[in-house]
Amino acid sequence: MTRRLLLLFVLLLPAMLAATLPLGLALETAGARKWGLSARHAGGNIWNGRLLDASIRGLALGNAQARLLPLRLLAGDRAVWISTPGLRAQVLAGRRWGVQDLHGHFSLPTHALASALPVQVQADGLQVLFADDACHAASGRVVLSSDAAAGAPMLVLEGSPACEGRAAVLPLAAVAGEGPLARMQASLRVHADGQWELEARIPVVEHPSARIALEAAGFLPGPGGWSRVKRGRMD
Repeated sequence: MTRRLLLLFVLLLPAMLAATLPLGLALETAGARKWGLSARHAGGNIWNGRLLDASIRGLALGNAQARLLPLRLLAGDRAVWISTPGLRAQVLAGRRWGVQDLHGHFSLPTHALASALPVQVQADGLQVLFADDACHAASGRVVLSSDAAAGAPMLVLEGSPACEGRAAVLPLAAVAGEGPLARMQASLRVHADGQWELEARIPVVEHPSARIALEAAGFLPGPGGWSRVKRGRMD
């Protein structure tokens, strides 16, 4: 019996040591920079950790709970589970990288999509994964909204992402809006290197004041209506 207990202890020792590994060291070892994950401070261990002032690729999350997902290593992935009062998600790095099972809401700052106003995002089962420098899987549902403020009209866009070629593409259509924005369609294309392109389109507008407003917002007229293209790169 003593020999069996000793053998069991030896077999479980690596797992016991790993369970006490500080979360900050574990994240750094697992490739937190690849995730784009950073925090002012990481406390606790890999099973029950805390991140203070956390962010992912420049997106502020605030304080969050975090834990590593060791079983994902069997699939060649390094993954961390993140939870805040407003959202929860798995963030992956390694053979595949991106976000999976993202549920909740968060706010994009104005510089994120080159928007004049902060954009609120509601995600339901969002998954965007890349592998071999190409989109590997994309699914879920996303709602983008910008409330009326400082004279800007309200707009709500909705869509589901999919892989298109080597990029992840999120087609968006207005489900609520004011004036010409009620007919807006948009497409957000994200590449494996973090570059993104957002194209917004609005059909032909006849009213002079609406045309002036679209020009002021950066839209350009064309044969099929008005369009605006913004490009950037995730941090």
